[in-house]
Amino acid sequence: MDVPPAAEPHATLEITSMGEIDGDLLLFHIDSSVLACDGAIRDLHLPEGASIALIVRGPKLLAARGHTILREDDQVYVFSQHEERALVTLIFGQPKEV
Repeated sequence: MDVPPAAEPHATLEITSMGEIDGDLLLFHIDSSVLACDGAIRDLHLPEGASIALIVRGPKLLAARGHTILREDDQVYVFSQHEERALVTLIFGQPKEV
């Protein structure tokens, strides 16, 4: 099955590190196949070392709140400590290259 490429987000988020840090800022495109799609953030049970930093929905920037529902085609930036990355990808799928 051919899957069309995800649209580029209307906004991007970047971290510039001046040294080694224990964590990653990951970008995920929400499609209908991922666990996070159509779920409230509070129901995702993110690991302790992970947090949604920003949701880009079309031209809108959304704050991540527990009641926020992630929708198909949302672009979601997640901060994750290195040891939590595998669990985060189970919830959101594979991160996009930033």
